Amino acid sequence: SPYSANTGWDDVLINSALLAASASILNLLMKRMNDSLLRAQENEEALLASEEKFSKAFRSSPIAIMMVGLESGLVLEINKSFETIFGHPRSTTIGTNIIDLNLYADPQDNLTLKSLLIENGRFENKELTGRRSNGSTLSVRASAEITDIEGETCVISTLEDITESKTIEAAMREQG
Repeated sequence: SPYSANTGWDDVLINSALLAASASILNLLMKRMNDSLLRAQENEEALLASEEKFSKAFRSSPIAIMMVGLESGLVLEINKSFETIFGHPRSTTIGTNIIDLNLYADPQDNLTLKSLLIENGRFENKELTGRRSNGSTLSVRASAEITDIEGETCVISTLEDITESKTIEAAMREQG
């Protein structure tokens, strides 16, 4: 007959072997999932640390920094130096269109800089005349780059007040 007395035990042994193999595979999968979760947690912690470093550098920089939505032109964020240098308080600047801030003595500068950004994705060390909220002017060195922040195309700009160094240069030329 096709069935023998050992068939029952053979089935038990085969099923036991299959169960042991399944348990080993399941164990391996669980270990890999756990490793994956640990890596994801480590990556998240590293990202949070990186965000904190950027945030501290942004807040403490002596150079004015602002983030603006490229399409909307709305100011998304500014640092304390921006408030100090340009005289625009954060509370009224966030959400305002960059053009309405009247930051450049020559309104054409805003269009020229935006053109450079669209063509090259960035510009560096462009000297121009800025305008404070009280109407007084200052010399600034501007740099900016297009980036993606939380799914929105933005511009991060730095505006360094170089008025003092320009004044010193002019005085030295007059003396020289």
